[in-house]
Amino acid sequence: MQSMYEHTQTPPPVQDILALAGMDRRTAFRLWQQLPGGKTLTELGQVLHMTGMGLSRALNCECMRPEYVEVLIAAGVPAELLPRPEYVRPGPKPKIPRQ
Repeated sequence: MQSMYEHTQTPPPVQDILALAGMDRRTAFRLWQQLPGGKTLTELGQVLHMTGMGLSRALNCECMRPEYVEVLIAAGVPAELLPRPEYVRPGPKPKIPRQ
């Protein structure tokens, strides 16, 4: 007897999803989670030793620590769906003196 999942096709490439839907990175990430092979925020957060809520906040930013991006890509998340890898020092930013 055949499984009901044997007739399913492989999911389309992420570039096709982004182009077809005309959506931003965050929305496309949520769509990717629903595809076969997509992972929940909790599952991905466990890989980074953080909560799903902490990962959600990090994904909503424009940039993310490069080591986090590398780990998420290794966990199967397409690079196009992740924030720009850039290290930003935490804390208050230095003030620029007026002239």
